[in-house]
Amino acid sequence: MDSTELREAAGGISEWARRVRELRNEEGYQILSHND
Repeated sequence: MDSTELREAAGGISEWARRVRELRNEEGYQILSHND
């Protein structure tokens, strides 16, 4: 999943880093970023 897909999945939220954390912690998604 790239940032564009993630932004769409997050409902167009511009601060998608917050949504990444939510998906990792609450939904159990394994999402890697440049920091991982």
